[in-house]
Amino acid sequence: MNPKVKIGDRLMLVYMEDELDLSTKDKGTVTSVTRDPFETDECYIIGVKWDNGSSLSLLSCKDVYRQIKENITENDEYINSRDEDQMDFLLQNRDLRKNFNRDLIFNYLDKVRESGVINMYEAPKFLYSGKDWIDRYYGENPLNQESFDEVLEMAEEVKSEIISGVFKSIKDLESDDDDEYFRNVERLVFKAANRLFTFWKLFY
Repeated sequence: MNPKVKIGDRLMLVYMEDELDLSTKDKGTVTSVTRDPFETDECYIIGVKWDNGSSLSLLSCKDVYRQIKENITENDEYINSRDEDQMDFLLQNRDLRKNFNRDLIFNYLDKVRESGVINMYEAPKFLYSGKDWIDRYYGENPLNQESFDEVLEMAEEVKSEIISGVFKSIKDLESDDDDEYFRNVERLVFKAANRLFTFWKLFY
């Protein structure tokens, strides 16, 4: 997803936050690639002549697209199946792109993996448990001490980001019963952590 492209490449839209006159799976041809002056990272504005007549540009750091071949062979079947899974996931979990700092969270999950302290299927709990809990239960002789130290340094920021993202995603979650309200928030935090882990696993 979101490979570097050049003029003439063919693209298919996977996700655009404000879709306007474009839809998922619309195809187009790259007409220009320029650095995005409003972003500090490696972000580009990609001019596209869409097959439906639109000339709406893609923002590489916000939108999601994939490069396509016009002639698909049997060897591409696995790749295409994975792309379909990625598209389905993005469409069903739009709030993850909008409300969470994915770069922070995915970098953190990379560090958790590098540290070697867990099977990665246990990783969602690292997203919301915080530094003290992680150090208490996993801090003795990690396989990669340097990466584990980075995990500890990032743990509180990531925990705050997960909780903040959940509150941004909450709509109509109000209750006269404070205990019920916070149980719902806790449940949503656990759910968001698992969805973000799935996002990371599918794309990175």
